[in-house]
Amino acid sequence: MSEPLRVLIIGAGTKGALYPEERLTHAHAFSRNGFELLGFYDTNFSNASKAANRWNTRYSWNGLDEAFDNNPDVVTVAVSDESHFSTLLSIAQYKPKLVFTEKPFCQNLKEAKTIANLYKELGIELSVNFTRRFLPKYQNLKVDPDKFISGHGWITKGLHNLCHLADLAVMLNIREMACSEIKRSSLNVFEADLFYEDQKISFLDHGSKIFIIPTNPRSDYQQDTVLNYGHGRAMFVDLSSAMELAARNIREHLLHGEPLISTVENALRVMEVCDQWQH
Repeated sequence: MSEPLRVLIIGAGTKGALYPEERLTHAHAFSRNGFELLGFYDTNFSNASKAANRWNTRYSWNGLDEAFDNNPDVVTVAVSDESHFSTLLSIAQYKPKLVFTEKPFCQNLKEAKTIANLYKELGIELSVNFTRRFLPKYQNLKVDPDKFISGHGWITKGLHNLCHLADLAVMLNIREMACSEIKRSSLNVFEADLFYEDQKISFLDHGSKIFIIPTNPRSDYQQDTVLNYGHGRAMFVDLSSAMELAARNIREHLLHGEPLISTVENALRVMEVCDQWQH
């Protein structure tokens, strides 16, 4: 029997290990989907120690050299958004097979191209955690890009949520849409309305609710084609399942050649869209 794939988690905060709902953490997703959890590295040693205790593994406190002692196959990055670029640069010297990082994987397009080119040169694969990309209900949305008319998104938290909206646009082949940022730092918002010739699609509650409303004549509006709310349908999406689906996809990719769902090429396209929208 072959040995399990080995994973090192860099960043032992909520997303990496300590979120109260364990299904949302990197540690849960990888340790319970065929990976041996080698341990954690975090410059906050208190978090690293708590994470190691919770997940019955070790933590490194003498720097990345010690963290990479056991030659992980996969490294996951769950540090602060602003630290992604420097962390990905530091990881490159150890040449793991694959790196799975939280989004946005860089703060701008220039940084993104730097990491993408470096990893390609070193033969390191990179996958980015765009939550909705891993979810079957998003993968199976039936839209015709040629029928797209207009769209508008509403976000808070700047690039952190903007890249989610950009990834949605890339997934659905939307060429251009408007975006408004709500200036309330304590509020976490990701919503969008997309109008097509034959339907309207609304994404609410971070996309955990998707409403699809067709356009067709109604008996009380015989002279007009209108949004027919009476024939609309709602889909409810379990966003918390995405992390495990990402880990499973990475395992199947490394062991059996299954295509990566979220690639560096996609992540670069998302950063290009973010760059366009921000300028």
